Amino acid sequence: MYRKIFSFLVVICLLGSLVFVPTVSAKTMRADYLSYIQESAETAFLTYDSSLAQWRENDDLNYIFGYNPPTPILQLALISAFLYQETDQSHYGDWAKRCLLDYGSFKELYPDSLFAQRPEYQVAGLPAVPNPFLAQKYFQAYTLIRDDVKMSRKERRTIEQWIAESAEFALLTQEWGAMNRAILRAEILARAVKALPQHPRVPVWRQYGEIVAQDSRGNWEIEDATGYHGVWLWSLTSYAEAVGDTTLFETPEMNYYAHYFLNLLSPDGSVPEFGDSRRHSSWPRFLIMFEKWATEYQNPQFKWAANYLLKNCFDWKNAAKTPGMAVYLIDAYRWADDSVNCAAPTGLSDLVMEDVQGKKIVFRDGWDPKSTYMLLNYRDEGMGGWRDRNYLRATIPVEEEKMTHGHADENGIGQLMWRGSLLLTDAGYRDFMPSGQYGAFRQDYFHNRMCVRQEKMWMGQKAGEFRYSTRDAVPGQPVLDFLRNSGAYRKVQTQLVEFFPTAEWDVSRTRLIDAKLGYQWERVVNYVKDPEMFVIFDVVQADLEEYFTAANLWHTRQIEAQGKNWYLTSYDSLRTLPLQADNKLLIYFPESEFKVNGVETSFRNHQNELTIHQTASRHFYVGDQVVFTTVLVPMTASDSPEEWVSKIESMNLADGANGVAVQIQTEKGSLIVGAKPDLLAEMVRDNTRPRYTYAGGRCEYGPIETDAHHFFARIDDGKVHYSAANLIKFMYDGKLGIEQPALPFGLSNDGLPDRSSQAKLRGWIGVIPF
Repeated sequence: MYRKIFSFLVVICLLGSLVFVPTVSAKTMRADYLSYIQESAETAFLTYDSSLAQWRENDDLNYIFGYNPPTPILQLALISAFLYQETDQSHYGDWAKRCLLDYGSFKELYPDSLFAQRPEYQVAGLPAVPNPFLAQKYFQAYTLIRDDVKMSRKERRTIEQWIAESAEFALLTQEWGAMNRAILRAEILARAVKALPQHPRVPVWRQYGEIVAQDSRGNWEIEDATGYHGVWLWSLTSYAEAVGDTTLFETPEMNYYAHYFLNLLSPDGSVPEFGDSRRHSSWPRFLIMFEKWATEYQNPQFKWAANYLLKNCFDWKNAAKTPGMAVYLIDAYRWADDSVNCAAPTGLSDLVMEDVQGKKIVFRDGWDPKSTYMLLNYRDEGMGGWRDRNYLRATIPVEEEKMTHGHADENGIGQLMWRGSLLLTDAGYRDFMPSGQYGAFRQDYFHNRMCVRQEKMWMGQKAGEFRYSTRDAVPGQPVLDFLRNSGAYRKVQTQLVEFFPTAEWDVSRTRLIDAKLGYQWERVVNYVKDPEMFVIFDVVQADLEEYFTAANLWHTRQIEAQGKNWYLTSYDSLRTLPLQADNKLLIYFPESEFKVNGVETSFRNHQNELTIHQTASRHFYVGDQVVFTTVLVPMTASDSPEEWVSKIESMNLADGANGVAVQIQTEKGSLIVGAKPDLLAEMVRDNTRPRYTYAGGRCEYGPIETDAHHFFARIDDGKVHYSAANLIKFMYDGKLGIEQPALPFGLSNDGLPDRSSQAKLRGWIGVIPF
């Protein structure tokens, strides 16, 4: 029963967080945190006796991980002990002592028949506090009241015995590495040392905790999951406090993570979901950390982030006063500094933070609740942390996730928000352990990305098509059925190819290399800022001769209208919680040659959803490519998708041209967004430098001629405003915009005198009148 109560409270909190709460200018102060903590304690103890009786009557003795006493009692123990220290009111100390004694008494309910089935209990006995996420809170509570609250010798001995046996239990499971479950155990043991400094096992607890903690302190966390990032950071900080480490925040890694999560912050006031995480589930831990970072670094942007999280994720005035939330706010209160001012960040689209650890790209136009925001995650498992990852792979029965708690979401669009509406979202955490059906929700086909498989799919045809000898409709093979497998993760490598932000257009290009299946996939994301849309080119290239099927997948909750190659979509719910679906997302495939489009039902985010796909399936020679073009247009409910579709078209280039482009009609003129699918086609075979020529790289996109890898052009008022990346020359209708002059290149490999050649500009922004 207590789990149902706790789940109900969690749902209430989530409902409050998913409904937009307007931000206010007033800064949350430490007094606000303290007031909530006190109210939660007073409210909980009004029904404590009846709740205790219900918990005892309805305790779940068959929990999969064994003995698991009710969480709220443990939380109330810490809350009461904290309030006793903070307010010096004796009744809080009495409440804390009672909770500590009541919590351990649940051991009496655990039957011998179940005890005999758990070998860990036969080794170390039944621990009073078995939960590795919460045991340290029990130890902390006792430490706070140990020297001041009156206890009988028996009561003290009982509590200390429970602490000792729980610390010993933490030693049984060998969790180590720079990851959340390891630092949690180090923190447990550090808090045990603080609680029982004279205990004979202190040297063992201290040594084990120090050994495990050293993997995390001053190192990169091996995990790539929003939920576990928050657990790791909070526990590492708490461990440092327990052992008196005052230099943790001087490490470059901690400073990095502070800026990393600040720059990931999304308009709804949360760190967006990626990897093993549930939307809006991690914000309390990041609230704590932003308060701590603001204090340690005296940084107004971190203080703003803490304030922004709280105001947007939590209905401060109307939310239920729960022990679970109060436990979070204790550390937010303790680590906050009211003297630090708030100042919103000013940066826009950016790499978050670089191409080694973070491997995220955020496109944004601001930092308020109505801002546009897109998250691209191209993080692979990486080369770092091999020892830790290999140990996890050898000890836990997990095959569907990366050993970083990450998903097969490389190059995936994890979130898209526009004017307060969620338009695209990640897949969510598992539905049951270790993963659900087909690896739910971790495998690539649960994400907004390309999925590639060897072999050819039976494509079928619509009535009137000419793929087969009949003109009748021929049912094709369901794409998801073709793609799905057990869900086991397949290791790939990712690289950053390009990121080039400008005032009117931002572009990124990221590459995925699947050596096992023998293909590469590059995703080019073009953020066009006026009119606002995303033009995405996906280039799949074969690295071996084989049949391949490539499916361009986009997931949504509702399709409200559709036409030839386009779908008007929206999210009205997430995990059965309602969302405001005021705004829509147009998903349009302006080019569909040799491809099939379709919609299939799917299950992700613990709810029924729809998967939109565009799929190509054929034989490839080595180096063959297939290019997919997707245009994502956020729009209001009153906008016409047909009108938007009529303004967007894929440009027809000359046969054999190494280019792809989309043209968008505007009220004043037109926009052209283009890219080169094959970045090596311009390379010459001679061993000269530079190993490219303009003639080999040039491509014509209607009136535009350039060798740029990526470009954007706005054509209106008799001028062409252009931005281009990695180019020698840019021309419009025969008029030159920019050209890099030929310069001498020496030290030739053929031993001949220096010769003049043109090198590439990193990028250029210019205007051509016509």
